[in-house]
Amino acid sequence: FATLVLIVCCAAQMLHHRIKHKTFQPTSTITFLAVLCLGGATLLFHDQSFIMWKPTLVYAIFSVLLVGSHWFGEKTIIEYLLGSKITLAKIHWHTLNVSWAAFFVFLAALNSYVVYAYDIDTWVNFKLFGCLGLTLLFILGQGLYIAKRGAINE
Repeated sequence: FATLVLIVCCAAQMLHHRIKHKTFQPTSTITFLAVLCLGGATLLFHDQSFIMWKPTLVYAIFSVLLVGSHWFGEKTIIEYLLGSKITLAKIHWHTLNVSWAAFFVFLAALNSYVVYAYDIDTWVNFKLFGCLGLTLLFILGQGLYIAKRGAINE
């Protein structure tokens, strides 16, 4: 049920933005397509194993996309997402992008380990509290990195 609600909410968000601004926001569109594909697969398969392994797949895809953005396009994905808000030297954008890619590889490996080594209840707690906590700590570290090297655009 939660997956269906997420799909509907993402669609509503996109439609609201389209009606209000007469355009689709690229990040919302990408998010909606990912939620639709992966959420649709979750609803279609109704398989506990798929649900548990899906974060590993998502983290791996994020990592590949982040690394790939170093060779395709003028900006890395992180610079594309944050460049209008933050001014950084090119080397720092690359460092941030690589660190996010490495973080997602770490989360993919960690999720794989927990799926393989523990039961569903442990995995749920890890996914809810462990991944969230690690991500918040990582974002804090990224914020400190940016604060020392960049400027916030107003």
